[in-house]
Amino acid sequence: MLMVSSSLLPQPFLLPHSPLRSNMSDPSLAGQALSTWDKLAPWWDAGITLNGNKYWQVLQEPSLSRLLSSHVSKPYSRALDLATGTGLCARWLAARGAHAVLAADGSEKMLEIASGWSRDDDRIKFRRLDVTAQKDWEGLIREEEEQGSGGKFDAVLINMAIMDIAEIETLAAAVPKLLRKDGM
Repeated sequence: MLMVSSSLLPQPFLLPHSPLRSNMSDPSLAGQALSTWDKLAPWWDAGITLNGNKYWQVLQEPSLSRLLSSHVSKPYSRALDLATGTGLCARWLAARGAHAVLAADGSEKMLEIASGWSRDDDRIKFRRLDVTAQKDWEGLIREEEEQGSGGKFDAVLINMAIMDIAEIETLAAAVPKLLRKDGM
């Protein structure tokens, strides 16, 4: 069992992706996961900070750089950062040249932190999006199409979050609708 020791949470606290969870397709798990991240947001932010922790700096950033730099450095490139958390990857995408970044998360508290870290970068916009909710995806796709962008992004990123998503079928169906033909 995975336990979190934090003054913000009742003790012991079972994370949504614990092996003790038996039915990950249970729709209530999505709400539980988002509620958990709302509670964990300040604790997570303290560990990740503005420029990322050592894990980010040594492993994640170099890997993402190899995978995505050519996609986000194109003129007028657009990136979608799903489950942005504190916005570390959104800031990274903008720093690597993305013309516009949409940073989305289901946790309001995470979005508050992310927008605070990024308040001086007008290339980054924030949106609440529960990646398990079909209506959220439909709204995003419709709004992107209405804005004349064709609803397409050069890069779609979901970094270190897939294990916290109660069901991925909705996410898997929506992402191809938002990704350019040559995107990643």
